[in-house]
Amino acid sequence: MARGRCGSHSWLCGAPPLSFFVKQCRMRTLAIIFLLLALALQGCEAPVPGGAPDPLAFYIVSDDELVDGRFVDTHDFPKLGYVRPLPDLKLNRLKSVAAVPFQYGGRQVGVPPLDELPTVVVFFRDQDMPALTDFAHRAARKKVLLMVGDKPIGVVVFSPLLKPSDQLTFTLGARGDRARINDEYALLKKLAQ
Repeated sequence: MARGRCGSHSWLCGAPPLSFFVKQCRMRTLAIIFLLLALALQGCEAPVPGGAPDPLAFYIVSDDELVDGRFVDTHDFPKLGYVRPLPDLKLNRLKSVAAVPFQYGGRQVGVPPLDELPTVVVFFRDQDMPALTDFAHRAARKKVLLMVGDKPIGVVVFSPLLKPSDQLTFTLGARGDRARINDEYALLKKLAQ
């Protein structure tokens, strides 16, 4: 039998060297990895520019000073009270958000919310209702600060008599400032996308 040389290894004539199989195996493995990666990424949603939107956070407001709490005193919410460092409830997604048209001087004013009364309705997802119901019972008759990220956007009071609804209507804090109203509305809309 004739023998050839491939580097320092000898092999039978016509049979490929061992290094040939190793290279082929690496290429085949890489091809399979790329195929699996492509299939896995095919079902992924497009990422939100700048990362995930900040959640809608609910803070129960207290008139009494809280340990590690902070005092909320902003232009829109002067001397509101104390809130805990972490929210009492956080919702990462909303079902939808809508601006509320309202009557002003006998005529209906359009949507999105106007400077005089920027009112919005947020609709909650079914899977968030148990946590929201529990929170509404704990927050009954108390002021609740609504924030998105580090921006306070509204204050509500939950009624102890009503069963929590899948929606919440409130007035944005940025009254009279069209740019801020639109910014706060846009923050809420991002949570419903």
